[in-house]
Amino acid sequence: MILARKSSSYIVTEHDPIEKSERINSKSLKRTKKGRVILTIIALTMASLFLLFRAAVIAEASYKIEKMKVELSQIKNENEKLKIKIADLKSMSRIEQIAKKELKMQEPSTNQVIYIGGSK
Repeated sequence: MILARKSSSYIVTEHDPIEKSERINSKSLKRTKKGRVILTIIALTMASLFLLFRAAVIAEASYKIEKMKVELSQIKNENEKLKIKIADLKSMSRIEQIAKKELKMQEPSTNQVIYIGGSK
C-alpha cells in the first residue's frame, strides 16, 4: 500500500492578537465618531427649532401689541368725542333752550323771585 502525501490548500499564517484588537478599536472609534456626529446634528437641530419657536412667539406678541395700540388709539378718539358731547349736552344755552321750547318754562318775573337771607 502506497500512501500519498496530503497536500494542504490552506495557507498557514501567524495569528496576531494585536492586529485583531486594532481592527476592533478602529470599528468602535468609527461608531463613536458617528454617534458624536449624530448627537451634534440633533443638538444643532433642537437649538435651531428652539430659536425659531422663540422668534415666532416674539413676532406674535409684537402683532398683538400693535393691534392693541391701534385699539387704544380708537378708544382714546371715542373718549374725546364723548367728552365733547358731554360738554355740549351740559351747556347752559342748550338747557335753557330745552326748558323754554320743550318744557314750556319761562323766566320768572321780579315779583315771583323771593330772596331768602341775603341782600337784594
